[in-house]
Amino acid sequence: MNESSAPTGFDLEQHFDSGALRQNIESASSPVAPVRQWLKKAQQAMAEAFRNGTDVRALVYARAELMDRVLGVLWERAPFADSDDVALIAVGGYGRGELHPYSDIDLLILTSDKVDSEWDEALSEFLTLLWDLQLDIGHSVRSMEQCVEAAREDVTI
Repeated sequence: MNESSAPTGFDLEQHFDSGALRQNIESASSPVAPVRQWLKKAQQAMAEAFRNGTDVRALVYARAELMDRVLGVLWERAPFADSDDVALIAVGGYGRGELHPYSDIDLLILTSDKVDSEWDEALSEFLTLLWDLQLDIGHSVRSMEQCVEAAREDVTI
């Protein structure tokens, strides 16, 4: 392919400033409004980029990176964020770095066997926040042992 016909990318840096998002969240009574507003603006920028001929593959990958960043900002606010006993993992198409418009966002919350039961409520609040943001979330919360057991029963896991 010559340079004039090479697919053009999407500059996510131009549309995402995680520091500004963090500040907006901290100054708000709830993270829902600032994150929704920011996601809407980013989605509009991607739609405009698509109409202007940005390569669809670049947008699919940028959308996944965008979600990585948003989820990262929200995850770091959780009480368990610094723990070695809980991890947020993208799975499915999103886990492959491919997030199409209107696709669900598949997440695995991986826990060690010694995760604190006090985090049950915090994990529930985190997932509720994602639903409040109107994200189409598919999720599971499993320990390493549960993941191995589930994978033995279903190869797609």
